[in-house]
Amino acid sequence: MYTGTGVNSATGIFDPSVAGEGVHPVTYTVNNGCGPAASCIFNVKTTTLPVRLLSFVSKKKENKILLSWKTSEETGFDRFEIEKSKNPKNGFIQIGYIAGKGTTHDYSFVDNTMVAPGKPLYYRLKMVDLDGTYAYSKIVREAVDGTKAMSVYPNPASGELSVISQSDLVDIQLINLKGLTVIAQKPEQSKINFLDVRRLPVGTYIVRMKDIYGQIYQSKVAIQR
Repeated sequence: MYTGTGVNSATGIFDPSVAGEGVHPVTYTVNNGCGPAASCIFNVKTTTLPVRLLSFVSKKKENKILLSWKTSEETGFDRFEIEKSKNPKNGFIQIGYIAGKGTTHDYSFVDNTMVAPGKPLYYRLKMVDLDGTYAYSKIVREAVDGTKAMSVYPNPASGELSVISQSDLVDIQLINLKGLTVIAQKPEQSKINFLDVRRLPVGTYIVRMKDIYGQIYQSKVAIQR
């Protein structure tokens, strides 16, 4: 585990905005289950870039994520690299970049890649100077609502039941109130699926759906004639 000034004890991430400018010793300790087994100390140097980040926020935009930030003092500044992670402990990947505009400006970036409903995502900005010096922004967290990820209609149904999802489905089950699966489908990663319920008895059923991210959703549906 990592410890030291500017290191988040929960995530192990070093935040230069917390540490401040200067040289900061960070300790890495390996635990063998019975106590610390070994450790090493290295120094992290933080410097001030010619850009000042006034704000950096994330917001849900339908099933996408909108990132917004505002800056000042951009003299000598080159670009923002937008980075994303499903787990900060495993690192970040770059998903885009925006060139600096030279003065105080508002910026925005939309993550258009498929976002798993209910799964948290983490974003940060890598702020790069013209000479290659860089620093990171704080990390922001966002998640798309899982409750709006699936829809089943018509409800009540009598003939064909449509199952619509924002992410591809790999498994659909229709379960009666006794817990028995009366219909089972394994779609080939499709967002639109249909269930034929014409031969089923009237009553209340549970539609259970699993998407490609492993998320499971349930919805009640009534069958009438």
